Amino acid sequence: MYFEDDVAMNQWKPLITEAFKDVAYPGDDLIKTFGSDASDWNDTWLLFKGCSWQEMPVAEFLQCDTPLPDLSQDGFHYYLPALLIASLDDSFELNLDVASMITFHLSPKANMDPALQCEIDRLTARPFLSRVWQSLFSRDTDHVIQVLGACHHYTVVFCSRIMSLSPQQRKVVAQVLQEFADRQWEELNDVEETISILYAGLSYPGCVNDNDSN
Repeated sequence: MYFEDDVAMNQWKPLITEAFKDVAYPGDDLIKTFGSDASDWNDTWLLFKGCSWQEMPVAEFLQCDTPLPDLSQDGFHYYLPALLIASLDDSFELNLDVASMITFHLSPKANMDPALQCEIDRLTARPFLSRVWQSLFSRDTDHVIQVLGACHHYTVVFCSRIMSLSPQQRKVVAQVLQEFADRQWEELNDVEETISILYAGLSYPGCVNDNDSN
């Protein structure tokens, strides 16, 4: 499904907006990982200070040195709807760049050392993402600590980002990623696996389903 006209896009916008309507602006000092300190990251902070997600300057955001890693978990959660909408907007010339960024940062495998990933897969004898997700929602704390303790920092960031999303939000993100897959954007990382993880979390113990999670 390509947005050659405004019809399909007008269907996505209210869906995404509704899913994230209760997410509040985190506050100026909580937008990014290092707050208003650390001058190396001030471009992100100055760009977003006091800025609602509806006003998010996505094109300028992509010019920052390390856009998504600069955002705190709360900042990522708050501005995610703007990124999702931009990624699906064919009239926005950088939409594929946004889609690639979203997909990369929602895939822990893309952020891990390949050798470490192979070792974890060997030890668990099953896909790493599925094992971590199942453990998180079964509250197998010891296993979570064991697995995450060996992982790269960004894998922990991945888990916290996913866990911060409500069931309705996870479903919407999964639907957007499925749109990426339908477009056959081969350069995107682990789209199908991430989709399965987002949907799987809706049925695990510890994750409260809502009426939109079916």
